[in-house]
Amino acid sequence: MRARYLGLLALMVASPLFAATNWHQFNLRLCHNTRHGVHAMWLHNMYATTPAISRAMLFAVNGDTAKLRGALAAMPPKAAQQWRQSALGYAALEGHADTVEALLDDGARADAWNSEPALKPEFFKQVLNVAAHNPHLGGAKGVAALQKTGLVDNKPRRVGPAIYGAIQCDDITTVKVLLRHHVNPMQQARPHGADPFSNAVLAGHADITRLFLEHGASPCVEDQRIAANWKRGHRKAPANTIANIGKHAGLPAGLVQRLGCHAPPAAS
Repeated sequence: MRARYLGLLALMVASPLFAATNWHQFNLRLCHNTRHGVHAMWLHNMYATTPAISRAMLFAVNGDTAKLRGALAAMPPKAAQQWRQSALGYAALEGHADTVEALLDDGARADAWNSEPALKPEFFKQVLNVAAHNPHLGGAKGVAALQKTGLVDNKPRRVGPAIYGAIQCDDITTVKVLLRHHVNPMQQARPHGADPFSNAVLAGHADITRLFLEHGASPCVEDQRIAANWKRGHRKAPANTIANIGKHAGLPAGLVQRLGCHAPPAAS
């Protein structure tokens, strides 16, 4: 994840897609780069884990369900539970809906966080060295500033839940699998944070946005959350709305209209 953060930050600064704010295409490009980076890191055993865990996660990244199940079955039960959950996140990101379904059937939780290990120290040093020579990241000073934020520290961390990877890649097939396993499109990953519904709208993914509306996503609740966060930040300008966000993300006009909050007036 740390290498991905640095690479994706460089992409955001350098990409003409970012400058044009074509969010749908930008997110698909981001997805492509993220998938490529994840595959390379597990393929070359760059994480500070055992070879058995690296092989298992590579099976998840490649969508090799049978080998993944065999690798998890060979682990102690507690370790298997932890890495099954992580495998779910990688399989969802890579678009392997059948593997996602199998992992959920085997006990992974659709709405849970996934753990990601630290990088091997020698590789992390190489990542920082390469990033320090990248002008899009501000050189050595820019990377040092990023390290102070904790964005690129080399510690194990929680990532996910899995549906966010599927949304980023506009993978409606995997999203449907997760919804069948009771993912709530309005469930916030963090207090006062984004939820799957707002992520899909912001990314400009029309089909997933429609699907979430069909599964109970509420524009009115979303607008209330946006307003609360706006107020929490002590902003004086009017709060944004999920419909306005969808409009700027390039969603079709009819869908933007559905994103308007049409709640009845409050009783006096």
